[in-house]
Amino acid sequence: MKRIVIFLWGLSLAGAFSFSPLLAEPHLKLGPGEAEVLYHFENPASGGYASPEGIAFDHNGNLFVSLRTLDGSGAFANRIIKITSWGEMSVLADLGSAYGLLGAVGLTTDPRGNVYVAFNSGNKANHGVWKIYPDGEMEHLAGSEDILIPNALTFDRKGNLYATDYDQFRMGTTGVWRYAKKDRVFKPWASHPLLLSGGTDPDGNPMGGANGIV
Repeated sequence: MKRIVIFLWGLSLAGAFSFSPLLAEPHLKLGPGEAEVLYHFENPASGGYASPEGIAFDHNGNLFVSLRTLDGSGAFANRIIKITSWGEMSVLADLGSAYGLLGAVGLTTDPRGNVYVAFNSGNKANHGVWKIYPDGEMEHLAGSEDILIPNALTFDRKGNLYATDYDQFRMGTTGVWRYAKKDRVFKPWASHPLLLSGGTDPDGNPMGGANGIV
């Protein structure tokens, strides 16, 4: 079976951003452990940088990336980038600015082609989880403003949406929140010392809080 893995990595030192596919025809016959760069994001602002974070595909093969770029004022601009299977790039949504290195992080999609993004702004008016429709319209999901640091997102087979709360400041008591398909509001779902920042694993190693989820 042929398998392609795409990684989003680090900070591309170089506001605005530019995008370029590095390879018109990616090498599909990669050997075990081999990798290649498919897309490169740049921020031309002096001293700024572009930081891709979340990544997800929809059922049509479109690729979505949450991209944070320094806007020159100390805040990060946060955009959701759409890349079609033909390599055409566009901005699906602009979430606005956020301070610090959080901003737009985890992404997931549903069978209807909607994109969901965990957005850390620190401002309850737009902090939380957003649903972005294929036409770019945005919906702030109820209850998500109470998640301290929404990070990774995933759906179960019944259509319930889950979000991890990466509580790096040790202020919360919930590691995973759920947006039930029936209730349509985020509520605490799973809490345990292993899921919380400041806890320890069975060997006494410190835990950093719930992060990825599937």
